[in-house]
Amino acid sequence: MSLQTRLDWLRTQGNIPYGYAVTQSNISGKTPVRRYGHNADVGATWETLYHESDLYVYLTSAERLQVASTDVDDDGDPADTGARTLFIQGLDTNYDLINETVTLNGQVNVLTDESYLRVFKAYVVTVGTTGVNEGEITVSNNADNNVLLSIPAGEGESHAAIFTVPADQTLWITHMFGSEITNKGIHFSLFTRALDESWRQRHDVLTFQNPFEHLYDFPHSFPEFTDIEIRVMGAAVAGEAVGGFYGWRET
Repeated sequence: MSLQTRLDWLRTQGNIPYGYAVTQSNISGKTPVRRYGHNADVGATWETLYHESDLYVYLTSAERLQVASTDVDDDGDPADTGARTLFIQGLDTNYDLINETVTLNGQVNVLTDESYLRVFKAYVVTVGTTGVNEGEITVSNNADNNVLLSIPAGEGESHAAIFTVPADQTLWITHMFGSEITNKGIHFSLFTRALDESWRQRHDVLTFQNPFEHLYDFPHSFPEFTDIEIRVMGAAVAGEAVGGFYGWRET
């Protein structure tokens, strides 16, 4: 977004915060991006801020994914009480956005219809009488040996501070935030990787118990195909961290 475009918007919108206008779809071509992650067992080496407490392993080619729960009641059968359907969002082999809703089959793997090169969000849509997933739901690669996303029992949505910029779009990051609650001291870093390039550490925060939030006066911008994630590392093992980043993507 050029400076002139933003100035023109400010003249016409008055005191409405820019982020509110993007969220309300008042600015064409821009969509909010909110990524939040949770790592309940941070080690003393870099880990991605997501439930698996390890570095995220990216797919190298598009493939159909495996979806299953640890509980038999997370099933599409109306007689079962847990999660019934799961929404999945990611990118195809051309880095175009794709999504689908999968009907769960308890502990039995269900294969997605779409083939994904990237997957960064999953959440429960329809449920039985318990109102949420009863077991841990995982979204794994086709070989079922790499968990890409997981939803712990009772949480209803994956929590992974990862994103990949779709084709023909730019991502603007305006906020980064995080906290830890285990008095271990946590190192938070924003890492990015442009297509066919190295990972780069773009912003770094050290915190001990206290939360932080950075609002960028000059937002970070990242081009199409860029992988983005927040990584955490503890001063001691067995820390717990939450955090993420906000912004918008635009065509």
